[in-house]
Amino acid sequence: MSKPVYCNRCTNTIEYREDLIICFNFIKLSVYHNECYSEELKGVSGLFLNNPINSLSWTLAAFILLPLTLFFSFISHQWILMALPLIVLFIRYLSWYLFEKNLS
Repeated sequence: MSKPVYCNRCTNTIEYREDLIICFNFIKLSVYHNECYSEELKGVSGLFLNNPINSLSWTLAAFILLPLTLFFSFISHQWILMALPLIVLFIRYLSWYLFEKNLS
């Protein structure tokens, strides 16, 4: 049985992946319905909401950053520069693991 995913705004259950919007809100992942996300963007909290993590741009960034991170880690041995790409990859994977895989 999959774990239910609840919207942060209306607290209703999100049943379908197409209705899911995941945002990185300061240091936590926020989950919204499509409609609730658009309403949040219109309000004051819209100033602090980022682009959706489960969007095509974040997914493409994750797939592009993975081989680039591996490539540059072997060329330059400055491991501190690998932190930012790895954080982006980790956030995208975490959003999939916690929320997206539980939905149909």
